[in-house]
Amino acid sequence: MTTLYVDNIAPNLQSKISAPNLTLPTGSVIQVKSDTSTTQTNTSSTSYGDTQLSVSITPTSSSSKVFVMMYCSVRADQITGAGGHVRVMRDNTQIGEQKYMGWNNAAHYGQDTSHMEILDSPATTSAVTYKVQVRTQTAGQTINFGHDNGLQGITVKEIAG
Repeated sequence: MTTLYVDNIAPNLQSKISAPNLTLPTGSVIQVKSDTSTTQTNTSSTSYGDTQLSVSITPTSSSSKVFVMMYCSVRADQITGAGGHVRVMRDNTQIGEQKYMGWNNAAHYGQDTSHMEILDSPATTSAVTYKVQVRTQTAGQTINFGHDNGLQGITVKEIAG
């Protein structure tokens, strides 16, 4: 084997530099994908339904991890006993869930900020889609995901395994 030492490598004629056999150290960020929205999603269903947040990523190695970060604002329109759930899915598999709210105070509506961080192991080099879903806790309630059209988002980072 021959070793080549260089100080700089520059692309030629606006091309990209590629290193197909390069192995990054474990824990290195390989790629980042994200989706944000300011559109409010309302639901009165006790079954999970999709929000507008969804992002796809194709891991470069089956040993890679995917670090998922999700944030949003959630509000319950009904006052007494209001509650809701938010979850993150990888394709058809739930990888994280949080339960919010449960106010019984007639003086205000229930509102909470949701933030999840999940380290996932999809074990594939095929495209995977991460999405956020929401549901009410009790029939007859309405949950506002992304209340007042505030910024919400999901970001995924492929981490070398």
